[in-house]
Amino acid sequence: MSLKSISLNNYATLKEWLNEVIRCSNQKILNLHAIVGGSHAKGVADFFSDIDLCLIGDQKSIDTLIMSVRMNSRVIIEDTDRFGHCCSVIFEGIHLDVHCISLSVCKKALINFNSGKDLSNSTQDFLWNLANGIVIFSKGSDFRFDIDLSQDIVRSLLSKYLKVLTIHKLDVYLSRNDTIQQWESLLTISKTLLNIGYLLNHELFWGYKHSQQRISSFDPRVRDVLSFLFSVKGEMDIEKSAILKDKIKTLKESIINQLESSSHE
Repeated sequence: MSLKSISLNNYATLKEWLNEVIRCSNQKILNLHAIVGGSHAKGVADFFSDIDLCLIGDQKSIDTLIMSVRMNSRVIIEDTDRFGHCCSVIFEGIHLDVHCISLSVCKKALINFNSGKDLSNSTQDFLWNLANGIVIFSKGSDFRFDIDLSQDIVRSLLSKYLKVLTIHKLDVYLSRNDTIQQWESLLTISKTLLNIGYLLNHELFWGYKHSQQRISSFDPRVRDVLSFLFSVKGEMDIEKSAILKDKIKTLKESIINQLESSSHE
């Protein structure tokens, strides 16, 4: 992945911030990898996008860097999630979302995914950033992540999404004239279709943001349903719901047939 999606000024500022954090840690950092992920790595960043930065290393180095970030940066928000320590930082006018993660957590996430134990969207997005992010600093152990998006995993996830791809609740909400629930149902359908689109492309899930920019690369069957949904633009009615129902039925039957055929090969 190139650095074209990050302006030269922002890249220089980012490197300056990272070098300062490392220098002020007062520790010799032996194992550290800094990776820009998120919208910049995906090539969909815009004026409003912050910079997502993953700092990955052994636990001792990560603990040291967390303390250094606190001391040398304007930290706006600080929290932890299932992968590690998170903080939002302002430096020289640039908004950084910094995620400090130990190598052991990265390896565990990879093992759990490759074994089919954890196929969640959050794990897929996390691994996508590790495998495809922009490396701006690397020192120490080799940092490579071989993600096995096997046919078994693709088949398992497709089966899961096909089960929840239904509009029966939408029909109910339209009959009740329940606008909020209609929107929620349409959002669920759209997200499920996007998940299916990624899988048919044999790609890890990498988020719903800027998803309309990805639809052109999707399987035509998925693209057809999503294009119809976007053309409706929230003006759903019983007649359009019936069209959507037929399109989804056709899509599901086609994918199920594809899965059955591949299982016999």
